[in-house]
Amino acid sequence: MARLGVMSFAHVSPAPPMDLAGLATAYEQTARAVLALGRGCPPERAGDPTPCPGWDVFAQVAHVESLESMFLGEPPPQVDIGRPEHVRSDMGGFIEQLVESRRGMSLADLCDRLESAIDRRVRHWRTSGLTLEAREPGPFGMSTVGDVLSIRCFDIWTHEQDLRETLGEPGGLDSPAASIAMSRLYAALGRVVVRAGVPVGESVVVELSGPVTGRQGARVAEVDGRLRGVLEDVSDEDARCVLTLGTREMGRLGAGRVPMGEAGGFPWTATGDLGTAAALVAHFAVTP
Repeated sequence: MARLGVMSFAHVSPAPPMDLAGLATAYEQTARAVLALGRGCPPERAGDPTPCPGWDVFAQVAHVESLESMFLGEPPPQVDIGRPEHVRSDMGGFIEQLVESRRGMSLADLCDRLESAIDRRVRHWRTSGLTLEAREPGPFGMSTVGDVLSIRCFDIWTHEQDLRETLGEPGGLDSPAASIAMSRLYAALGRVVVRAGVPVGESVVVELSGPVTGRQGARVAEVDGRLRGVLEDVSDEDARCVLTLGTREMGRLGAGRVPMGEAGGFPWTATGDLGTAAALVAHFAVTP
C-alpha cells in the first residue's frame, strides 16, 4: 500500500469516480475480481509465486481478506514472522503478520471469508448514510471515507493484477479501479522525479497510452532548501523527457513488481533524454 496524495482527476481518462456510490462500485468490482480469481485457482496452484516479491497466490487473497476483516473490527493478530527478505518496513511487517495468520486455512475457506467481508464493506458504504468526508479507520489510521475507498481500490486492484498475471487471466486494465490507481500514481510523480535525480528547474512528462490514458508533468524545485516535485502542465517541448507507459506497465512499476513468465517485462518508450527516462522507470515504485 502507499499513502499517496490527492488524486489528479483531470489528467486521466476515463476519469476515476469522485462520488461515494462510484467509489463503492469500483471497490466492489476489483474486490470481487480477486474473489473470483481465488475461487478459480486450482488448490495445487495456491502456492505459485506471484509478481509481488515473497507472496504466492494464497498470500494475495489473504492480504485482501485480512485487511478488510481488520477494518470490520477483527483484532490484529500476533504472529512471529521472523525476518523475511521481502519485508522492508514496519508497515510491511504488520501486513505480513496478517497474511501469515491465515496460513492454516484452505484457499476455499479464505475465499468464503473474503466474500463475507466484501458484502459487509459494500453494505456499510451504501446504506450507512455516509459522506465522502466522514471519517473511518483506514490503512494509515483514521481518514475520510473517500480516501479510504480510493486507497483500498488502488491496493486491491494491484493485487488483482498480480493474480491475473500469475493465473493467466488478463483483464481489469480499463476498470474504474484502474483509473483510480493511475490517478494515485500520478499524484506521487513529484516524489518519483526527486528520487530519479531530475535536476532543479527541469520538468518531465509521463504519458499513459492505455487502456486508461493520461498525461502528467512534474518539475523539480528547491523549496526551503529541500527538493520538491511540483505537478504541473508541461509541454513536450519544455520537458527534459516524455516517458510513455501502458496502464499495465505503470501499475506494475508503481507497485514495485517483478516481471514473470510470458507477461514479463514492463516495456516503455521515451523521447528526449533517455537517461532521465530510464531513471524515472528505475525509481517509479511508491508502495512499501
